[in-house]
Amino acid sequence: MSSVAKPDDKAVDIPEKLYDAASKRTYRRMRFFGKGGFAKCYEIVDVATGDVFAGKIVSKKLMMKHNQKEKMTQEISIHRSLNHKNIVGFHSFFDDPLNIYIVLELCKKRSDPLKRPRIHKLFEFEFLAGSHIPNSLPISCLTMAPRADQLEQAERMNRKPLSEMNGGDDTRFESSFLKNNLHDAITASGMISRHNDTYRTDIETLHRELTKLFLAKPPRLANNLDDENTDPAVQPLFWVSKWVDYSDKYGFGYQLSDEGMGVMFNDTTKLIMLANGHNVHFIDKEGQESYWDVNNFPPHLEKKMKLLTYFKRYMMEHLVKAGAGVMNVESDQISRIPHMHTWFRTLCAVVMHLTNGTVQLNFSDHQKIILCPLMRAVTLMDNNKNFRTYRFQTIIEQGCSNDLYTKIRYAHEKIKKLLEKLS
Repeated sequence: MSSVAKPDDKAVDIPEKLYDAASKRTYRRMRFFGKGGFAKCYEIVDVATGDVFAGKIVSKKLMMKHNQKEKMTQEISIHRSLNHKNIVGFHSFFDDPLNIYIVLELCKKRSDPLKRPRIHKLFEFEFLAGSHIPNSLPISCLTMAPRADQLEQAERMNRKPLSEMNGGDDTRFESSFLKNNLHDAITASGMISRHNDTYRTDIETLHRELTKLFLAKPPRLANNLDDENTDPAVQPLFWVSKWVDYSDKYGFGYQLSDEGMGVMFNDTTKLIMLANGHNVHFIDKEGQESYWDVNNFPPHLEKKMKLLTYFKRYMMEHLVKAGAGVMNVESDQISRIPHMHTWFRTLCAVVMHLTNGTVQLNFSDHQKIILCPLMRAVTLMDNNKNFRTYRFQTIIEQGCSNDLYTKIRYAHEKIKKLLEKLS
């Protein structure tokens, strides 16, 4: 009897199109947000209206027991009866032979990950500080409590990465990309007129965090971690979705993920057009900002306004938007939109530093990474249009693909160059 390989559970159990027979609505499954004990959560889009929701999806395989079905029924009944600004809105629910689907309000405002306690703070809690935490537990713990008198508290603070414990030599994983191009030369760059200490502090923080990541020697994997190891809560709010280097004559143009545009001119001034296509900000050589619109600006900006229009037209007509399928968080009227602080090109990548602290590298293989010092996270945009954000700590603990590792190593080296430019 021949064996048949099982198809991928995710592809079989959660279809790309979700159909609500009662309301005749079809939803398209988009980004993966995370999972809990029973449910997985995705971004879903109403195909007819384009409305975006959060879809909570529970496999019926997990609803085999009567009490589990009762709990699910009770949860739906309670949630649909609630209507409060601080509670996620309930829209509808439906099912098919495989899953139960709950359509919820998509919360665009994020919680602040920086308010969460760090691991060293957790160890200060009385419950943990007053007891020992072993590296492992013997099988006898299934029937009897372990002996606490033999446990050493130092075990929990001195754990080593698995590769180090196994005596592994990670140098064999170094790719030719890293070996050949780690110290490649800068071929073009933008001038910096002024900068404040915040910009340098962000880069120093990022360099320090990446150094810690490499010292931890994270495991090197054959492939990237899957969606369930990502953290959408630390996904970047802005990134460079298009760019064009015309610095041999005028400057460096770019488009942000929110459709805003900007040009860093060769004279170190900057002109920024907001996503509404109407308001513009001008930043002079001294870093002073002035605010105008496309119908009202001083005569000395006329040429630069024309150049901004040319850059915009070229990018709209000829360039593909990076991360086009990723939903942006809506900004309010008083939000300060980041702009390009500095940039440079090498043989292998374009390195761009935004004023919100993020550093983005667009590589020659068309993959991109975005590094955030505040969230301590890296976002990878690969050639399959996947958009995955990993915390540095997740990479330290779970590892990452060899390709992503080499790209982060490369970024670490180029961040040194940024520090030199900012000194």
